[in-house]
Amino acid sequence: MAQEDINQIRNIYFKLKGGVFNFKGSSMEPVLKEGDILRVLPINTANIRAGDIVVFNRNVLVCHRILGRFKRDDKLCFLEKGDNSSGAGYISYEDIIGRVKYIITKNGLKKPPFVIFRKNILFFALDIFMGIYIEFSDFLKNKLFLGKSNKFLKFLGTIIWRVYYFYFKLIVKDRFSAAGSVFFSVTPK
Repeated sequence: MAQEDINQIRNIYFKLKGGVFNFKGSSMEPVLKEGDILRVLPINTANIRAGDIVVFNRNVLVCHRILGRFKRDDKLCFLEKGDNSSGAGYISYEDIIGRVKYIITKNGLKKPPFVIFRKNILFFALDIFMGIYIEFSDFLKNKLFLGKSNKFLKFLGTIIWRVYYFYFKLIVKDRFSAAGSVFFSVTPK
């Protein structure tokens, strides 16, 4: 069995049952330090909110904080960034393994803190805005239009996405200049 197949089986198991992971790197300092042990539990992606620390698959397992969410091609995606990283990225809901429930450090067991860095406050506000929009548009599509897309929903979506990305670009302009260009090419469809 190839290593890639073993990794896929491992990730499926962790998505269903959770697991314990050793944290490596410095991308989440000061909240997580190299050598910390993370207890990760599976989570319904609809319950993931800005501020949660999640483990996701990017050919290797990565642990970062969620800053926001959006829909792309009718798929739920999340904006993620390490607390100590200069760049941000996005992941699909399919890549998320689970949410960090506990951190086991040299000093004992602790829950991951909900940290709001001053520079990320606008991301949390945008996440609330996008959460409301996603729920509202899903309601309209499923209840009023019987699951079919129409011109009204596309027009409403276009306006909301333009407002969202306008503010998003303002936020990331100075902070994530290298990784920010990734987001500017993301367009709703």
